[in-house]
Amino acid sequence: MLVSDAGIAADQPQWWNSAPLGCLLIGIQPRGGWQIMQRSVQWGQDNWSSSFGVNCPMNVLYQYFACSIRNRIEVWDSVHFDSPTEYVVVDGDEAPVPGGRERKASTASVFEKGLQRFTTFGSRRGSSAAKPRLVKKWVKLMVDDGREFNMARPSKLIDGSRGGNAYMCELLRPKTGATYTIDEQARWQYVSVVLVAMGLLKHQYKTEWRDVLARDFQLDERLGKVFSTLKYALILFNFITIFLVIAVAFAMFDKNVFRGSLPFLIQIASLFAWAFGSIGLLMIGGNPRVQFVPDEKEIPSHIETRINAAVEWAGSPSAWEGQYPTEEQKKYLTLNFGYLNGSEFHISGGGTCKVHVDIVRALCSNKLKMVRPVSWYLCIGWFLLFLGISVALLIASSLVATIYSQILAVGILIVTAVARGWGISGPEDWMIPKLYMRDGAGYGARLLGPIKART
Repeated sequence: MLVSDAGIAADQPQWWNSAPLGCLLIGIQPRGGWQIMQRSVQWGQDNWSSSFGVNCPMNVLYQYFACSIRNRIEVWDSVHFDSPTEYVVVDGDEAPVPGGRERKASTASVFEKGLQRFTTFGSRRGSSAAKPRLVKKWVKLMVDDGREFNMARPSKLIDGSRGGNAYMCELLRPKTGATYTIDEQARWQYVSVVLVAMGLLKHQYKTEWRDVLARDFQLDERLGKVFSTLKYALILFNFITIFLVIAVAFAMFDKNVFRGSLPFLIQIASLFAWAFGSIGLLMIGGNPRVQFVPDEKEIPSHIETRINAAVEWAGSPSAWEGQYPTEEQKKYLTLNFGYLNGSEFHISGGGTCKVHVDIVRALCSNKLKMVRPVSWYLCIGWFLLFLGISVALLIASSLVATIYSQILAVGILIVTAVARGWGISGPEDWMIPKLYMRDGAGYGARLLGPIKART
């Protein structure tokens, strides 16, 4: 149970347990305790991660956030920003147009989402026989009826985080003729994706942009919002497990009120304790815990120079389609996006949006730091306790085991092994459950392959 191979060992963070359903399917099999711990401590570069043979390079951290933020821009249900893939019908319009959360989703959009929900389990997993999901291109829209957002979908994010062709804001490209290191390129690609998200941020929330990044894009020290339902389910399941463990212990060491059923109840209690501890540990390691920390180098000089030039441009009528900008509009920089290949930057096809200058400066002068808050340590200890209880119950079961209870144990291993296989091969769109998706929105590309193979 503790050290057996469970198929989830890896020396770098994996995203199998970044989806609640993945945690559930992987965690119910009573095998691979060491590998479960590996996944729970995977987001870090400290003694905890080193003790379990895993390490998280910074480019992998930035890769995770670049991909997850891009996907949340498209489908995350939030009042703080509009989605470039959300379509609505406005009175008097013949065709759907992009719009805000205050408008009603079109009949076509609601019908489309209903079709996506009314599919088989296999279809949702993206099997070869499945009907492919509908793809929605990013469309041009006006944020707050004044700021144009005309962007192509950020892509090649995995390649960019590994030193390949990277998605990049023009302001953040390297000096002429220079190149970034892999970590630097991954960081500025991540910042570019965050700038795209901030280009959709409504003006009334501009002073709360850090809170928006924390609540909607998971950039904070807390457990991700996508795990809320699983967290409360585990709290309820914990009470059931504690009651069952106490009842079984009483029957084993005091008075056997269960008689011949005791061997079977011990197996079930052991499974419950393991499932609670294992699923909880996977959930705790499901998302990175990070802080914004000031960059000791502050804003690089070549980026600072470009920001100053963008500020001057923002104050001219040319940046606002010939209209003289207001004092507030002058604070919104026009950002152009493209792709960086080594030292060559290509701007064609990337798009443009407007972001408040204070947000641009803050993002360029801060970087992410992986942390482990006190709540993380407390949860690790509590869930580990139940893994230990499960092992103790399994050892104790040998005192009263029967051939039928052993058959039950083997059956549990077989069934849960199948479940774990489904969890490991789960598709990328498991990461954002339907509960947190906005009506009418959709992904801008088909999310193909298992969670560990991102595109």
